[in-house]
Amino acid sequence: MGKASAIPLKVSGFPERSRAFLKVQDGCDRRCAYCIVPLARGPSRSRPPEDVVEEARRLAVAGHMEVVLTGVDIGSYGKDLIPPSSLPELLSSLLEEVEGPRFRLSSLEPMGLSEELLELISSSERLCRHLHLPLQSGDGEVLRAMGRPYSPGEYREWIEEVHRRVPDICIGADVIVGFPGEDEVAFLNTLRFLEELPISYLHVFPFSPRPGTEAWKVPETVEHGEKKERAKLLRELGDEKRREFYMGLVGKELEVLVEDRRIGGRKVGLSDNYVRVAVDPEERTGHIIRVRALRSEGGLLVGARLGPCAQILPAPEPVQASGSSQPFLRGWPRPRDSRL
Repeated sequence: MGKASAIPLKVSGFPERSRAFLKVQDGCDRRCAYCIVPLARGPSRSRPPEDVVEEARRLAVAGHMEVVLTGVDIGSYGKDLIPPSSLPELLSSLLEEVEGPRFRLSSLEPMGLSEELLELISSSERLCRHLHLPLQSGDGEVLRAMGRPYSPGEYREWIEEVHRRVPDICIGADVIVGFPGEDEVAFLNTLRFLEELPISYLHVFPFSPRPGTEAWKVPETVEHGEKKERAKLLRELGDEKRREFYMGLVGKELEVLVEDRRIGGRKVGLSDNYVRVAVDPEERTGHIIRVRALRSEGGLLVGARLGPCAQILPAPEPVQASGSSQPFLRGWPRPRDSRL
């Protein structure tokens, strides 16, 4: 299977780490007004699926029980290949052909969601219940100025559908504050929009113009101090969202990958739904264990061991090669207010 150009990076393991990172794609074909990545990294390029599977096998042999699939725009994976492929097809191949590790997706543009992808996440025990879906703004006019190809109403439907379909999934979002044209009303639209969504955490960035981008040509309208204040408010909201998400997991069972880090005499691991969990210091690093979350404490969940997890789990039926993925929602309702 061919591709636009090579991504030569090949990795056999990450010494001293329980988790491994596997780059499946590079570059981006989108043209967001604030982003320099398409100029710096070039067009979207995908690694052939057989190369990805081969590397994932090497990482599994090296003992990694979690592999994070990374890229600039992994939702566009496979569109440049001949014949075309898709992210759900790649995941199906990994689940079928690589025994052992669970797989986690790195940041995914919300337009990359599809019915096939959501079905895989909801049905496979080896796909982590975690999606990071950049929003950037909850105001319709600001989104359009940014060049983002969706409305707040569409993003809301995506998030609510994911939350409905996958119990206890962790959903993160990126937000930019202070983009040119973001007045107080636009910022409050974003704040209220995020308050209403079942988001688990936020990554907040004050806007900073980059030479060569469309936004570089537009005069800034938000003072530095105001950007900092808006970022502070959203980070406080993100902290509150994370606390609520953690508290909602107390009493539930989690699958935790034990890592080689300690806090307060306990080892700390990562659950499949992206929660830091304190476990017994005698737990073996690199193993996945089942725990019951007892309480939320100091930005962690404290877990009690229930038993080991099956290290090799059955894979779902592979997705049939089609070269594209179908969106799982159709006929988007447009919000009555063009700003929302």
